[in-house]
Amino acid sequence: MKYYGRKALALVLSAILIASTASTAFAQDPVEKDEVVYINLSHDGSVESIYVVNAYDLTEEQPVTDFGNYREVKNLTTTEELSVQDGAISFTAPKGKFYYQGELDSAQIPWLVSVTYQLDGQPISGGELAGKEGHLEMTLSLRQNPDANPVYFDNFAIQATVLLDSERCKNITAPSATLANVGGDKQMSYIVLPGKEKDFTISADVTDFEMDAIQINGIPLTLDIDDPDTTEIKDKIYELKDGAKELDDGAFQLDDGATQLQDGALELKDGAADLYDGTDDLYDGVKDLDEGADKLRSGAGDLKEGADQLKAGFDQLNQSSRELKAGIAATQQQMISALEGSGVPIQLPPTPSDPLDTTYLLQVGMALDKGFDLAIGQIEAAIKQLESGGSSIELAALAPEMTVRVLSAAVSVDEDGSISEEGSEDTSSEGSEGNSGDSSTGEGSEGNSGDSSTGEGSEGNSGDSSTGEGSEGNSGDSSTGEGSEGNSGDSSTGEGSEGNSGGNSTGEGSEGNSGDSSTGEGSEGNSGGNSTGEGSSSGEGQLLPPADEGGNANRPSAPANPSQSFPQHQNELADPGDQLAILQTQLASLKQFKQVNTLCMGTLQYMAGTEQLSTGYTSLYDGILELRSGISELVGGVQELLDGSKELFDGASDLRDGVDELFDGTTELKDGTIELTDGTTELRDQSDEMDSKVDEEIDKMLDEYRGGDFDMVSFVSDKNTQVDSVQFVMKVAEIQIEEEEAPVIQEEVKPSFWQKLVNLFK
Repeated sequence: MKYYGRKALALVLSAILIASTASTAFAQDPVEKDEVVYINLSHDGSVESIYVVNAYDLTEEQPVTDFGNYREVKNLTTTEELSVQDGAISFTAPKGKFYYQGELDSAQIPWLVSVTYQLDGQPISGGELAGKEGHLEMTLSLRQNPDANPVYFDNFAIQATVLLDSERCKNITAPSATLANVGGDKQMSYIVLPGKEKDFTISADVTDFEMDAIQINGIPLTLDIDDPDTTEIKDKIYELKDGAKELDDGAFQLDDGATQLQDGALELKDGAADLYDGTDDLYDGVKDLDEGADKLRSGAGDLKEGADQLKAGFDQLNQSSRELKAGIAATQQQMISALEGSGVPIQLPPTPSDPLDTTYLLQVGMALDKGFDLAIGQIEAAIKQLESGGSSIELAALAPEMTVRVLSAAVSVDEDGSISEEGSEDTSSEGSEGNSGDSSTGEGSEGNSGDSSTGEGSEGNSGDSSTGEGSEGNSGDSSTGEGSEGNSGDSSTGEGSEGNSGGNSTGEGSEGNSGDSSTGEGSEGNSGGNSTGEGSSSGEGQLLPPADEGGNANRPSAPANPSQSFPQHQNELADPGDQLAILQTQLASLKQFKQVNTLCMGTLQYMAGTEQLSTGYTSLYDGILELRSGISELVGGVQELLDGSKELFDGASDLRDGVDELFDGTTELKDGTIELTDGTTELRDQSDEMDSKVDEEIDKMLDEYRGGDFDMVSFVSDKNTQVDSVQFVMKVAEIQIEEEEAPVIQEEVKPSFWQKLVNLFK
């Protein structure tokens, strides 16, 4: 271990000869001096000894009295003995530079230094590290010492230097360090600004480990920073002041207009309430009339027709439920593939003989729900790590599968709610059922999709502006249905015995359900916007719930394709801000997937109820047949009157609700304009003094960085009032392999001039 005892003499003599330290002293009492505090630290950073070298630069020989609680003092310049009595050191200093050294009995240094070591993940002391090999992690911690004078911590900057042998230490990593090659060594330098606490970590793979002493210097921070030119800023401030005045005036005008609008809305609200009361009375009277005509409302034929329709509806419901469960099963399979492809384990139940069994599909949905929770938890953990200041390395270590696979968009939800893998554009798959995303075609036994698509197969169902061709064609308004049954939608054509078409799509075959700009061909093809799915059960873009007559699926809105917003390589995620935005977007997408799965499970639960209801309806249908003989036809006039009065009542109710919302909106607008005027007035007042505040804040910031604006005090004693400078030099003990001492043959060597000079002071 290297200490500053006797060796300090040679150091000080060299300093005398090269005049490295200069300070001006006057032949007055007290005399100005500089203090250099040398602190020897153990391997763990604890204080072992403190030496102070006091330096004077005198214009003439004169007596000097200094103060300090020294254990031992030594004259480093002359042979004169120093007089020490009750903490006062007295001596006669010659003209020029004079140095004396004192070892402090005890003192509190401004910083608490801590050094910890771990070898291969296990704590180890610095003394035990000598000669060891393995993966070393060393942490240097600098904290404020609450028991020391805070003037040094608040005004002194710290420079720490660590030197490692490049032959003994490989794969050196030192975040936030300034690295430099010094001969065969790697030097790591750190700067800590005044008033700051820091931790530094260095890691390396070491062999026969040795390390020189860690050097830590504390010096006053003084930076020469010129005052910035604020002319341009102030010009903008003046523009802001003018704009704030105009904004304030406009806000008051807006407030006046809001008051007038609120008064008008109140009058309209009163009128709408009167109209609602009148239509309510009318509707109540017609309902009383309708109650008397209930016995004549329906005839036996009407009841039979209704019963037949209800039975046909249950038959259709059972068939539709089977088809919907097939779509849900395909959607679940896509979710399973996406999660497993992203490294998320899924515990699936055994497959029954009927893979479309409702109970089995519900169990699959619950397994998917757990998988989504796991994936969401991983991304949320990664977000928390990043928000707490974690680096890209730490993020990758926390959730490698999520950063590489999920962030590269293994699964996405298209804008029309369809689910796709590996993006949603320009994809296709083939089989008996095709489910696809945008810009693709679903061809197979079933084709279902949203707007602007074509479904070709045994059943074709699509949205507006579409064609369904097959055995049955059903679509919305302004369309053509051709075949045994053709129901058309807006600007669409259904051709064949059954073709159900939505917007901008074509369904060809016995049944084809198509979506946005896509084609489903075969007996059933399910496709999303601009997509193609070919085959029995594959592709992208399967719609979850059935579409209504306008081709709009009853499903929650899905986020835009997240794969287009993510980088494809992990090394492009360098910026923490980009990482956070990407992870948050992916988290939202995963939550949307979970909502889709929840919708599927809700649909399955609903279908389980309808299956039970269908079973019970058979008995009900028999009872309706027996009851039909006692039911008469509906009195049409009363029904029409009831419908008309109901429509009138509903219209008055809607009008009243709309006017109420309008009044509430004008009230909120009025409240908002009041807040706006308060804010613009405050902005106007604040901007009036903004130019002077800018100058004050700039001066305050510059003073903080320039430093030097404090009175230097003695580290040794408060009685030393003429201290020009104080400097701290700390060294953490070196780690050296102890070598066996070989016999040394003493040879008589003539002392050099320097040795003779040093011997004069021993």
